Amino acid sequence: MTTEAEIVIDKNVFLGGNGNLTIDGGDDHRVFSVLEGATVWLDGISVTGGFANQSCGGLSNAGKLQLTDFAVLGNAATSGGGGICNSGTLMLFNCMVAINQAQACAGVFNNGRMTVQNSTVSGNVAISGGGGLCSSGVLTLSRSAVVANSAERAGGVESSGALTLSNSTVSGNVSKETGVGLWNSGVGTLTHSTLSGNEAGNDGASIHNLGALVIRNSLVDGDCSGDVAAISSEGYNMESPADTCGLDHATDELEVQAGDLGLEPLGNNGGPTSTHALLPGSLAVDRIPEEVCELDRDQRGIARPQGAMCDIGAFELEGGGT
Repeated sequence: MTTEAEIVIDKNVFLGGNGNLTIDGGDDHRVFSVLEGATVWLDGISVTGGFANQSCGGLSNAGKLQLTDFAVLGNAATSGGGGICNSGTLMLFNCMVAINQAQACAGVFNNGRMTVQNSTVSGNVAISGGGGLCSSGVLTLSRSAVVANSAERAGGVESSGALTLSNSTVSGNVSKETGVGLWNSGVGTLTHSTLSGNEAGNDGASIHNLGALVIRNSLVDGDCSGDVAAISSEGYNMESPADTCGLDHATDELEVQAGDLGLEPLGNNGGPTSTHALLPGSLAVDRIPEEVCELDRDQRGIARPQGAMCDIGAFELEGGGT
């Protein structure tokens, strides 16, 4: 269905599409706006062809909005937020935000409170910063994948607010400058997450930190830059192939080479989002005592631990490496 004008929602409403409803802005106007004071649930709908000669090409939310089994695909904005802008409270469950374009923050721009779970942010392209997600508010990602986004800076995630990244994969993002996977200038926490395969044109780092960043039970395949002294390790992390992130806990493994890391290419390994599987024999397998695993399931929903102890990163090898 191609709309003739933007759909503005100012009342409490539920709209379900059963996975069969696509709403197209015809590359002419924004598709949805949810106004302040409205509580809205949109389920089983795809939004595409949205365009804004400013910000928020596909969807703008200032209210309380829940999206489930929802897709935001192929929208654009000349400023920020090609796919989604949020200044209210936004929850994404089992969603796809992909192939959106903008000057900055091509997939998502958040300056409110946003939760992303079991979702994928992929293939979004920003001219300047923040290919996948930008946030100056509160952003929580769990069991999600931020993959193959691109920007001049911060191809994957750019956060100047409060960021919690758990059981998630940040992979295959590209930028000309540093901070390809994650650019953090706020307060961030990484738990049981995997960053790998993020590439910078100028040999930049996968993580660029200018704020305060806590990392635990996570796998960083790539370098760190910026204020690495403000990166705190709470243990059981792994960095490959060098030692650049300032991880200094006694349980951290540093300078792990690819053969010992045993990390498979990004792929469909079960569950709703892509992951990097661990090979049997990987140094990341069976490294974390169960009492400090913290998360009892991995990104795919597989129970932790599978072996004697939990694995480092977002993926738990079934069978415990045997």
